[in-house]
This record gives sequence, C-alpha cells and structure tokens, in this order.
Amino acid sequence: MNFSHCTKEQAVEQAARSGRWDDDLRAHAAACSVCADIALVVRFMQLDGELARREAGLPDPGRIWWKAHLREKQMAAERAVRPIAVCQRVACLWGTLTATSILVWEWPRLSSRLDGLKLLLHQAASPGSRPQTDLFAFIGGSLFMFLFSILITLYASWAEE
Repeated sequence: MNFSHCTKEQAVEQAARSGRWDDDLRAHAAACSVCADIALVVRFMQLDGELARREAGLPDPGRIWWKAHLREKQMAAERAVRPIAVCQRVACLWGTLTATSILVWEWPRLSSRLDGLKLLLHQAASPGSRPQTDLFAFIGGSLFMFLFSILITLYASWAEE
C-alpha cells in the first residue's frame, strides 16, 4: 500500500475541523488529492458525529445534575442513619437475650405460677366463677399485647433492611 504525504496535511485537517479556511489552503486542498481526502474524511466524521449525537437523545444536563444532587443527598441521609440502625439491631438483640435469660433464670418460679394458672383456668371453666374469668381475661390480654408489641418491633427492624 502506498501512503502519500503532504506537508500541509495538518493545516488542512485543522481548517476542516474549525471551518476556517484561507484562500491559499482552500486552493491547495482542491489541487492536492491527499489534502482533499483529509478534508472529506474530517467533514464526514463531523457530520456522522452530529447525527449520532442527535440520535442518542441525550437527557437535559440540568436533569442529570438534579439527579446526581438528589442521589448525593440520599447517600448522606443513609450514612447518617446507619449508626441508628445498628443501635436498633443491637437493642433488639439485647432485649431478646435479656428476656430469654430472665425466662431461663426464673423458670422454676414461672413453672409453679403456670401450675396455679392451670388451676385458675380449671376453676374458670366451672359455671358461676366470674372473678376468675376476669382475671383470666386480664392475663390473656396482657400476654397478647406483649407478644403483639414484640412482633411489631421485629417487623419494624426487618422492614428497614
């Protein structure tokens, strides 16, 4: 392959890119086949680049900046909340461990009270014992509220993940 070179190639290329031709350079590009090809290729590449930019449909720069700014704020908020979330998880774990250890430690007393509760339930099943039924409703409602609050706490801590 035979490559021809011209001393004015770079000047023709710069003129073709900028669109600023002087009369001597324009006349040289018309006479020199190497410089004419360079001018043609540069013009083709410029037109192709403009067409590609139009077809790409780039979004508005203001919108890109706004999204980046919004993302930066969200990340800052996440960084600020991260220690609070860790403390919440530690508190849930600590509360669960504490409740479990108290339950294990106090199991002998709770066992005897549960036997007493079985007796109350048996007595409540007999007709005509209204005061024990009220006590049973109070204990059952308290137990339900306790379990409900634990479930809500667990749901809130897991929902954040």
